[in-house]
Amino acid sequence: MKRTSYLLTLLTVMSVCLLPSPVFSQNVTLVKDINRFTNSTPSPFTARFSTFPVIGGVCFFSADDGIHGTELWRSDGTTAGTYLVKDILDGAQNGNPSEFAVMNDKLYFSAATNAGIRLFVSDGTAAGTVMLKDVASPFRLTAANNVLYFLSHGGGRLWKSDGTTDGTVMIKDFTVPGPGYNSAIVPYLVPAAGALYFPLILSNNVGVLAFSDGTSAGTVLVNTSAIAPEHITEGTGNKVYFTALNGQDNVRRLWVADNQTGDAAIAAGFNEISISPSCPVAKKGNTLYFAGLAHGNIGASVYAYDMNASSGITLVKDITPPGISSAINQLTEVGGNLYFSARIYKDAIQWKDQLWRCDGTSAGTYLLVDSCSTMNLSRAGSNVYFWASTPATGFEPWKSDGTVAGTVMIKDIFPGPPLSAFSGVGFTWLNNSALFTAYNGINGYELWKSNGTAAGTALLKDINTTTTGSSGIFSPVELQGKLVFGASDGTTPFVKLWASDGTEAGTKRFADKHVSGILQQPGFARLGNYLFFDGTDSLTNRRGLFKFNGNSSTLVKDFTDSISLNTRFIIAADNLVYFCMQDAYTSLFSLWRSDGSAGGTFSLANAITELPGPTAQGRAPVIAGGRLFYLQRNITGQHALWKTDGTLEGTRPATGAFQAFDPSFNSLCAYSGEVYFTAFANGVKQLWKTNGTAGGTVVVNNTVTEFLNPSTAGGWLYFAGTSQGSTTGLELWKTNGTSAGTQLVKDIADGGNSSNPAMLANVNGTLYFFAGTPANGFELWKSDGTGDGTVMVKDITPGSASSSPRQVLAMANAGKMFMLVNNALWVSDGTATGTKPAEGAALASLVNPQQLATAGSRIFFKAYSYAYGEELYSAGVEPVFLPVYTFTGNGNFEDADNWVNGAMPPLEIPAGVEVIINPSAGSECIIRSPVVLKGGKLTVKQNAKLTLLLP
Repeated sequence: MKRTSYLLTLLTVMSVCLLPSPVFSQNVTLVKDINRFTNSTPSPFTARFSTFPVIGGVCFFSADDGIHGTELWRSDGTTAGTYLVKDILDGAQNGNPSEFAVMNDKLYFSAATNAGIRLFVSDGTAAGTVMLKDVASPFRLTAANNVLYFLSHGGGRLWKSDGTTDGTVMIKDFTVPGPGYNSAIVPYLVPAAGALYFPLILSNNVGVLAFSDGTSAGTVLVNTSAIAPEHITEGTGNKVYFTALNGQDNVRRLWVADNQTGDAAIAAGFNEISISPSCPVAKKGNTLYFAGLAHGNIGASVYAYDMNASSGITLVKDITPPGISSAINQLTEVGGNLYFSARIYKDAIQWKDQLWRCDGTSAGTYLLVDSCSTMNLSRAGSNVYFWASTPATGFEPWKSDGTVAGTVMIKDIFPGPPLSAFSGVGFTWLNNSALFTAYNGINGYELWKSNGTAAGTALLKDINTTTTGSSGIFSPVELQGKLVFGASDGTTPFVKLWASDGTEAGTKRFADKHVSGILQQPGFARLGNYLFFDGTDSLTNRRGLFKFNGNSSTLVKDFTDSISLNTRFIIAADNLVYFCMQDAYTSLFSLWRSDGSAGGTFSLANAITELPGPTAQGRAPVIAGGRLFYLQRNITGQHALWKTDGTLEGTRPATGAFQAFDPSFNSLCAYSGEVYFTAFANGVKQLWKTNGTAGGTVVVNNTVTEFLNPSTAGGWLYFAGTSQGSTTGLELWKTNGTSAGTQLVKDIADGGNSSNPAMLANVNGTLYFFAGTPANGFELWKSDGTGDGTVMVKDITPGSASSSPRQVLAMANAGKMFMLVNNALWVSDGTATGTKPAEGAALASLVNPQQLATAGSRIFFKAYSYAYGEELYSAGVEPVFLPVYTFTGNGNFEDADNWVNGAMPPLEIPAGVEVIINPSAGSECIIRSPVVLKGGKLTVKQNAKLTLLLP
């Protein structure tokens, strides 16, 4: 960086461009949906099935398009034929259709209404999608033999329906004591052999098998000796098979029930075989297949049970060598073959997963894929489709024709070993294609389609083209006329640098994309045309202090090897950046400085036990007279106000004999090149100021006992204060740095009450703030420094109720103040009529606006909406320029405290505006960014020192 000083009488044209200045209107719009990492999450939302229900070549599912909430959708396998059926719960609320069942070419499901979850029916059209019956919270919808069965009341009531409102009736209330039970609930329903079978969980948490013929009298227990029934499967004749414990041991066996008699008994041949509770029973013809363990074995085997033979059980295949533990699950019949996954254990913590097929014979039972974990096996055409995970690919879609060669991954949708396309939803065979939900890292969980080839596997429809994914915007700061901030677009877990000019096209990630891992704390510090931050280079994995010039980043100081050091804050002052590091091992702090070079980046002070940062209200570091003033506590427990000019010798206590003060420095602020604060001396709390020397550390006023929320405006330092012996509460005060000039401005809340002035802000010399009165509550006020000129601007929340301000932001070049009040964005020009909510159609759907910031002639903030998540919003603000701006301070051109009344000029000076540079003797004006004359005038007074810091 080149530093050049000029002593000038008049600085002539630095840059001339006689263009009309733009006119902006205040109308808030979404700047850009930065995180387009979308999820519509198409799902069958049912506990029993992982595939979509199909009616007449159309499948149905729930999905979220980012506008209507999670609602009912349909697809015929084409993009045009994939659309919303009905927005059941209007607007962004979620109808959450679920528990799908198909009966007589109609879809039955449960969905949310304003009254709660109710039973719905649909013929696939919006008009034909209606509530069937006002039954609270129906679930486990199950259709069989033209009857729809379902549960309510948490599983305590069994219902049936013929598809009409009047024909929807309760069969049995299991919360009322009945034969063999006091109270019970039903977890799920299984139609079999012309009846309905289900486990009944009794009040003692013991499960027994029950069945129903659709009447209350015909709903009975089967056999109370069969405990914890599972795997209910329809057999031949009137037989129903299930697995259960016999109540005498902990062995699971196969049982058979006759729905004509209600009797149940252990099937023949099962005295020496136990069935795995995690593996379902599969049916193929007249044979049942299951995973079992022979007594004494630890490895699972495939067994067959012939339902028509007296011999019953036979061993099909022992898949593990002797002494090896294994488990079988997902036993599924597809196209005449059985498929199952097996887990082979090496020891208690190491195993591998495999996929097998079985045709019912030992020779026809063999391994298809080794070291492959599988999920959701389902038939798709003549093949079995499933999700499988290998160490090389993660979970991706696979298919198998029952041969080793024909068992292959269809497509690596989300490439990379740790990355997975798996959604938990299986494959639905529809119109010669498999439909499924997958995740590719770009579009989120969306609807995909496959014909079984990689080329024929593609996103069918990106249903959610908006997104509820939030970009996590933080630390917005102006740089070169744009708003720069940290954000994530959702495609990677890393935070990147972004910039915005307030338009979608002008909001983009910086080209230097490999710099990532930017921390929300400490955020960014701007020094001239550079941003400084703690980050990580994703290419080299080097971490440290970076500087960024708007195009590329440079690693200034490498802290990669200093893994115990964590950055706590970073701030800019004059021509240096200061930052604080904390040692994770010792918890001690150190203060560092940087001029943007490696050699110029070093520690100024170490072994500090406490060093409050910028978020420490009233104790944050301040910049005054080109120096950093900060509070610290050393290892002896002493508190002190320190100062530094960026040199080792210039880093020292600011107040001389600091031990004269009690350890209670508070409310630090900068005013006229000095630091103001409150501290106790000899047991008395007083208002002090210091110029950084012992002799220059003096009491401003010995009667002021509170000095809170300080802010400068119109040449004065305002604060919320009280004084000894005062009859007023906490009210608005001002000071010019003298005892006589420290005075109460106005007793806003009469009679000893406190108005508690807060959120003080300077708009071109006028002080805006919030204060409270019994009549109007906590509302917006303004002051010119006199009692008569201190008035309420507007009672935003009428009556005695209070408004809830969260942030205020003065925009000097517009003569306005922006506020986050009552969870909404407001703007004020100092008049009641000009104090109103900000305009813009986008605002109607926004909640929780945060982080007001300005760049150029625009205001920015982030807010949440259902359609886009938390994203960036902006509005152009019409500038209102003063005729004259005068620089009288010392330091940066872009520091409002250096200008008369805090009124800072624009960097592009329009016609009719004059900017005067007139710092006092020994002071200077430092210009770090280009100042452009657009018809205006820039004057440097005689003997004024102007310093240009050029990159």
